Amino acid sequence: TLRLAAAPRRPSRGLERRSPSQLEGGRRVDLARRLQLHGAESRNRGTLLHAWFEQIRWLEDGVPDEASLRRTAEAINPAREDLSALVAEFLVAIQKPAITALLSYRTYQEPGTDSAVHLRPEVADPQWRVYRELPFALRHGDAILSGQIDRLVLLCDGRKPVAADVVDFKTDAFSHDDRQALAERVVHYQPQLEAYGRAVAKRFALPLQRISARLAFVTPGIVVPVPLR
Repeated sequence: TLRLAAAPRRPSRGLERRSPSQLEGGRRVDLARRLQLHGAESRNRGTLLHAWFEQIRWLEDGVPDEASLRRTAEAINPAREDLSALVAEFLVAIQKPAITALLSYRTYQEPGTDSAVHLRPEVADPQWRVYRELPFALRHGDAILSGQIDRLVLLCDGRKPVAADVVDFKTDAFSHDDRQALAERVVHYQPQLEAYGRAVAKRFALPLQRISARLAFVTPGIVVPVPLR
């Protein structure tokens, strides 16, 4: 998930800077349009939940306690009145099975098909690295895409990256059983995840076939793969 910034008046070397989230829905949209689609309250809530997820490397390392969550929240929005409810929402979210599995180190210690970074038999010395809010910049047509990847897990053979899993946390509120809402959101966010995949491929010299991308909808507790093209 990325924060939007207006394009500079004189883009570097003639290229306009855009955020991958401006590709959502398969088209480019300007900042004003994005702000119309996502109101201030929704964006502030999302910013706070993302900041809390950023504190988690692996669940096995521990979960931030309520005092820590409140300190983070107060640094972002000290006047928030529904903080107790949001703290409770976050603590419930990380206990939902799909979100727990996503954030658990032990999940990746066995072979699996949910991501590209599950244990692979051909990897002699498996090591996992976690990046949170990883910044990047990528050429995209006549523009530069820049932003941050919420969570990136690398599977390495020793020190060499051999696979990657891109995770984008979404705070959209919809029912766990609303399959149509889920499908629509996957289509909507796919261009953004594809941009992340290309950025990871370039930075870590990985083929797209070795990169998985997933949307983690924290409110319904759903994690869904997104094809990279």
